[in-house]
Amino acid sequence: MTTLLPVLDPGPVRPSFARGPRSLDAVRLLRLSITDRCNLRCVYCMPDDGVAYFDRNDLLASKDIIAIAEAAALVGVSHFKITGGEPTIRGDLMEIIEGLAALRPQDLSMTTNGLRLPDMAHGLRVAGLDRLTVSCDSLIPERFSHITGGRCAPDALDTLWRGLDVATDVGFYNIKINVVVMGGVNDDEVADFAALTIDKPWTVRFIEYMPLGDSVLLIRLIFTR
Repeated sequence: MTTLLPVLDPGPVRPSFARGPRSLDAVRLLRLSITDRCNLRCVYCMPDDGVAYFDRNDLLASKDIIAIAEAAALVGVSHFKITGGEPTIRGDLMEIIEGLAALRPQDLSMTTNGLRLPDMAHGLRVAGLDRLTVSCDSLIPERFSHITGGRCAPDALDTLWRGLDVATDVGFYNIKINVVVMGGVNDDEVADFAALTIDKPWTVRFIEYMPLGDSVLLIRLIFTR
């Protein structure tokens, strides 16, 4: 039996403001990077010699992040995305989410590598988070370990998939999985990733690594159930 996957998402598309505003008056989405630290060292993200992290005392406190979001909401921002680094390693993450949710945005989302979702997914949902985007670049444990810098536990990939299942069970129904596709590294897994959307309410987005100043480009190829 052959299963056909829709290349174009038949559901709602990203609003025009999320694709780039024509003026500041059109800005409706604010990305909030709450930490520069991460518990992984992905090969396309972290240089071999590492990076110099900010002193923790130089990071904005949760109340400051919420105050910035509140000011943004007053001028029309209605969508907030929490990013990092890896947001889940910040101890006051739940407080930040609760404060942002209290502003009643149309959408409150977060990007994560998913390794802490088994223990945190329920709390994140209760705190008011609407959506999750999870990064995963391989379905093969040894390759996953290599891509993520070899710093994760041997069962890290199993932990990630358990976290995705827990997140789905607690109400994160439209989870997006970002896959950075690298030639000769994981490009042979594209079909396997796309197939995940057959039985799960997930969207898989393939991101092409572009060696232009360590930047990445989202290509327009999205698989969804």
